Amino acid sequence: QFIDNPVVSFTDANSYVDKGNVSGMQDIDFNELAPADGEHIWRIPSGSDLPQTSETADFLRQKYIDAGVDPISGSPDVPDYNVGWTVEGEWLNYTRNFPSGSWGIVGRFSNGDSGGTAILSRVTNPTSASQTTTDLGLFNIPSTGSYDRYVWVPLTDSDGKQIAVDLDGLDTLRVTTGPGGYDTNFYMLIPASDIVVISNPDPAMLTVSVVNGMVTVDWDQDGVLEHTTDIGSGNWTAVENAGKPHTEAADGVKFFRVRGGN
Repeated sequence: QFIDNPVVSFTDANSYVDKGNVSGMQDIDFNELAPADGEHIWRIPSGSDLPQTSETADFLRQKYIDAGVDPISGSPDVPDYNVGWTVEGEWLNYTRNFPSGSWGIVGRFSNGDSGGTAILSRVTNPTSASQTTTDLGLFNIPSTGSYDRYVWVPLTDSDGKQIAVDLDGLDTLRVTTGPGGYDTNFYMLIPASDIVVISNPDPAMLTVSVVNGMVTVDWDQDGVLEHTTDIGSGNWTAVENAGKPHTEAADGVKFFRVRGGN
């Protein structure tokens, strides 16, 4: 059983709200090393042994803002969340009816320490207690300076080259924690045709801040700053007269990236 198309809601049955009591089985849906190392693959509330997530301190995506008012707390927005407290060897399975095609996969991670690694695999028998997997690639997660500061990390091979994964309908993907911990906000599929091949496998680190209605974007490598209002469209355009750092009015949803350079 799984939620195939989860929605952002306080009350909808296809949301993740209050699903802690049906969150899965050890060694089938997730692997938790808490008995051995005192850590938890999800935050565990006091007095409970149910896997949970924690709220992010990041900005809210529009669908969270649109979800309405919490009928219990009166909060105007549904909080976004992450998965944290991971240690090496722990894993989570993600089951979906994936769209057919060849896809690049990008994770949104944070790491307040020295960086970390996550390994993506395909599970061939996900309902069994003795599952087998095939490794697909890895996410090399840099230090972001804080667990409340996120960065996009593409799925790559061992040489740092961004790769694509073929998906077609019902499938189970596993993410296993390698050396170093991290927090995960979400994973995103992008068409393989939009994968940008770069000579430098180390992605540029973008920092974004908003003060008094103005957004400032800075980055740590040479290249052209581009932006789009729809990250799924593939329509990126260069920001005119963009110095480093770049400042403009914060007037709606916008995504930034650095293309080319070293």
